[in-house]
Amino acid sequence: MSFTLEYPELVAFYQRESIPYELKPHELGFAVISAYSASATSLRELGQSLQGWKTENQGVKTILGLERLLEGKNPEVATWLLMIPFIPGIPDWCVDSVALLTIDSSAKQTELAKSLCRLVKDIGVGKVMSFEEYSYMNR
Repeated sequence: MSFTLEYPELVAFYQRESIPYELKPHELGFAVISAYSASATSLRELGQSLQGWKTENQGVKTILGLERLLEGKNPEVATWLLMIPFIPGIPDWCVDSVALLTIDSSAKQTELAKSLCRLVKDIGVGKVMSFEEYSYMNR
């Protein structure tokens, strides 16, 4: 997904609010994690676990929204990264409260998906969906 968001006001909003809105070249959307209503401690635990999981798994590029999880807050990413329709004139509506995990094209997706689902299930504060499923369900 290598294209530029051409709404300067929206980009300024994302930058001001520290909301991830860009992917690096060769990053592919892989999974979306929705955190349930949880305490700050549980969200931090999820963030720390995801951070460790990323380190242990080759092919995982980034976890957008991780910084907020580590702060004990719900993750946020730009809606347009999730391939969901958005209204650029209403910036608050252009944010989804999820974490977006990206991979490179050489990643072993089946193994990554299994281990990610197991990790999130064991912590019990979130739900994992594939990037494609999340995008499709929210159109």
